[in-house]
Amino acid sequence: MRNFVFLAALGTFALGVAAQAHEDHQHSTNPLVDARQGGMTMLVANMGALSRAESAPEADAITRAAFPASGIAAFARSLPALFAAETKDVPGTRSLPAVWEDSEGFGSQIAEFQAATAGLEAAARTNDKAAFSESLARTKAACQSCHTAFRAEG
Repeated sequence: MRNFVFLAALGTFALGVAAQAHEDHQHSTNPLVDARQGGMTMLVANMGALSRAESAPEADAITRAAFPASGIAAFARSLPALFAAETKDVPGTRSLPAVWEDSEGFGSQIAEFQAATAGLEAAARTNDKAAFSESLARTKAACQSCHTAFRAEG
């Protein structure tokens, strides 16, 4: 039991460090930007949990990952609203103008992320480890691809 508590505390600390290293958000002047940035921060923590579930030896580890997977899928569905035109000129974001200038390309990136996260949630709910691993890799690739094209380096 002590080992479990120690490992849980260590994991919580590591997630905090990872989230802090990912990005230190300041409050913006727009609640949509705050929601977007907060969601991205929570996405990082949830992706860590899903990666750990993928490699966990327990038979039900993938099924237990359905809750964070459902949160990521819900966040993915909200992205179009969180990048509304009114957020284009809000200071303190790393979104490139291409988000709004290339709305078709950005929309394609969001659609891919939504499809990947929907697959991730479905695989977790059915305890399909192979589909879960494939969807997790697809989700990570969708994140990276979108950030490469539509996010400024920090």
